[in-house]
Amino acid sequence: MGLDLLDITFRLERRFQINIRMDRLFEPREFRTFGFPVQVAGHPPQSDANISPAPPRHRLLPRGWDITIGEIHDRVCELLREQGRPVPFSSWRRVKICIYEGVGVSPRLITRNSWLVQDLDASV
Repeated sequence: MGLDLLDITFRLERRFQINIRMDRLFEPREFRTFGFPVQVAGHPPQSDANISPAPPRHRLLPRGWDITIGEIHDRVCELLREQGRPVPFSSWRRVKICIYEGVGVSPRLITRNSWLVQDLDASV
């Protein structure tokens, strides 16, 4: 786990006043492929028949892993709802500020489709 990811997680916890487990925020998503082979950025080709098991605890993120800022925002909103807290109107702006402060890139470069590692150069 890189320092940027830890920093971003702590900033999100503080800004939203929630508890965030690293494996919940940055976990690789399972992809439903309906039997067709699919190549997803940062993941090996797979189909429903060969979805890999969860990664070992000592290595939460697979090599080549990446996530969009929009996915981070969606996961923070999920966690807020799970913890019985309302999703604030300014949630996107808050996530964007946490990414900006954690990674140190211009807020203009941070969009929902920006990749955390590939586009914003976060350490993993």
